[in-house]
Amino acid sequence: MKKLFIAFFILFFSISVFSNEITLGAVKCAEIKDEHFYERDCRLRYDGKYYLQINSPYTTSWIDLSESQLESLRNTMKKFQEWKKIAKDNKTDVRKEIPNSEIKSSVSWSTGRDFYVGAYNITLTFSIATIDKGADASLILTSSRVPSTENRYIDFETGYIIFLSEVSDEFQAMLAKENIEKALKESKEDERKVDQLFQ
Repeated sequence: MKKLFIAFFILFFSISVFSNEITLGAVKCAEIKDEHFYERDCRLRYDGKYYLQINSPYTTSWIDLSESQLESLRNTMKKFQEWKKIAKDNKTDVRKEIPNSEIKSSVSWSTGRDFYVGAYNITLTFSIATIDKGADASLILTSSRVPSTENRYIDFETGYIIFLSEVSDEFQAMLAKENIEKALKESKEDERKVDQLFQ
């Protein structure tokens, strides 16, 4: 009976903690590795602070984002759209890092049942790559490699993450301030409706 109570308590505590996490948006991206495309899921999450979450079948990562870093990401996407238009209008191809797109932040990740915290900040950088004389443009995310605090032989990097043309537009919409505010408001309204059911 005691074991059953402990299991119930752990389950209840886990639900209480993770029920505060909100998914503000999600897009499908891809990791390019060994000349193959692997589908990934990129999400903007919130639990009192913001996270960029990248999911794969074997790893989930959480990269902290401050309000100012979110604004920096929005500016990066504006520059991406500007360069995308220039490449298309001039029928030229470009592969270039977007200026001032670098973000340094703390990272944590899980692999299976194991959870790790980065020993120091990860550095994200964003680039543009166009093909077919500017007809198609993709956003590329790469990162530095960060060892874990627990074991320096276990490390993490995002890999070579690509947001294809239409997905990059979705990624930009996910970061938009008005869309974030709308998602937070809807979440609060849903929480209020549930609370009213159990008074």
